[in-house]
Amino acid sequence: MIPRRLVETRSVLFSDLDAQGIVYNAHYLKYIDDALDGWLRRIGVTLGDSPWEVVVKKMDIEWFSPLYVGELFEIVFGLSKKGKTSFELVFDASAVCPPLPKRDAGTALGGYPRRSFSARAVYVGIDGESRRPIAMPDWIYTELVEDE
Repeated sequence: MIPRRLVETRSVLFSDLDAQGIVYNAHYLKYIDDALDGWLRRIGVTLGDSPWEVVVKKMDIEWFSPLYVGELFEIVFGLSKKGKTSFELVFDASAVCPPLPKRDAGTALGGYPRRSFSARAVYVGIDGESRRPIAMPDWIYTELVEDE
């Protein structure tokens, strides 16, 4: 089966910024986790209230360019590896739209899309009650790899 290309889109909030006026480093990891959480919710899995949960084992991120307040960005991700109870997702994020311009300033889309970061994340599936490692349900795996 060929991995499915999943996409999450969001905008950069002022509260995401650091003193330099760009997204604070730790928020990139949150964006990754939020992308998975958003996709799981759309297929009916609510983390924290599910018989199958996921926990982070490892995250690795490579940064290319900053994200700024108001920018819209996409995180494209998909399954790269699946083990007995663990799985790895790869992520690639790009700014796709600038902040809204000031009134009568015109629009400038030059420089978009602009690659921002890529990442790999290893997750482990766990039982929602016992917190012991368990395999990913087959139906979730199918959702990850098959196009609609």
